[in-house]
Amino acid sequence: MAMPRQLERSYLTGKVAVRIRWNTPGDFTRCVRQAVKHGMTPAVAKGACNKLHKKATGVYPGDRRNVGRKARR
Repeated sequence: MAMPRQLERSYLTGKVAVRIRWNTPGDFTRCVRQAVKHGMTPAVAKGACNKLHKKATGVYPGDRRNVGRKARR
């Protein structure tokens, strides 16, 4: 499912992006929460936020270079 351009723009640089605070710990979780509020199922929201996270930060949520990732010992 493709996200409409206007909604994608809001998630990347608009009002929703302010709430998500990209490139800070917990940004993916906040994105999923916002997407569910916009009517997406949790599974669809996670997929959309995965792509949005890559566009906004340059890395995927599970990448070791991700700012919010917890270090393994």
